[in-house]
Amino acid sequence: MIIKTVIIDDQPENVVMLEEAISAIHDVEVIGTFNSGEEFFKVFKKLKFDLCIIDYHLPGMNGMECARRLSDKKIIMASPDTIPADEAMELDEVIDVIKISVPLNRERFTKAVKKVRDELLAERGFVILKIFPNTIRQFRLEEILFIKGVKDLKHVVTKDEEVRTQEYNFNELLDKLPDALFCRISKSHIINIDYFHSFIDNDSIKLCYDNQKKSIELTVSDTYYNEFANKLGIED
Repeated sequence: MIIKTVIIDDQPENVVMLEEAISAIHDVEVIGTFNSGEEFFKVFKKLKFDLCIIDYHLPGMNGMECARRLSDKKIIMASPDTIPADEAMELDEVIDVIKISVPLNRERFTKAVKKVRDELLAERGFVILKIFPNTIRQFRLEEILFIKGVKDLKHVVTKDEEVRTQEYNFNELLDKLPDALFCRISKSHIINIDYFHSFIDNDSIKLCYDNQKKSIELTVSDTYYNEFANKLGIED
C-alpha cells in the first residue's frame, strides 16, 4: 500500500526539495504538485490522495484556507517562518509545521511524513518494519501471530514464516503496532491478541490460527499479566 501525497507550493525550488525528500521515504509517493490553492481545488475531487503538504504563504488562498477545506486529509504545513500558534493548533488535521529553508530540515520533514504514513497504514491494517539485513517490508497486521526476542534480535512470526528484523527493542515495536491489537506478555514476546484462544494454566496461553487447526503455547509473565488481562477484559 502506497501513501499518496500532493504538494501545494508556489516556489519551484521548495517543490523540488520536498519531492526529493519524499522520494527517499518508503511507500510514499507524490502524485501531483500545484502552485496555488485555486489550481489544486479545480481538480482535487478527482485526486485520490492521503497527505497534503501545503505552503502557509500561498498567494490568494493561503495555506490555512486550503487546510480548512481538507478536513478528512492529513496535512503538513510548510512555512519559512513561524506560524501563529492559534492557527497552527486550529485544525487537528495539521499534524506538523515544517520550516522551509535551504537546505530543507530533511530529518524533521522525513520524521513527520513517516509519522503520517505509519498512522495511515495502521488504520488500514498494515505496519512497516525494517528487515535484516537492509530492507523494508509491509506486513498485514492480521498476518502477525507474535513477535519474539532471541537474545538481542526480534523475529516476526506469521502464519507462514519467521522474519528477522533489524535492531528494534520491544518498546519501539510496540510504538509501531496498534495498542488495541498487540500486547507484550513477557520479556521475550509480543502477541496479536486476536489469536488468543485460552489459558492452559496460570501462566501459559494458547494462540490458535488457521481456523483453530494450529496452535502455539506461550508463557505470560507476572510482570505483564495485568496489562494482558485488562486487554482481554478479564477481571480478577
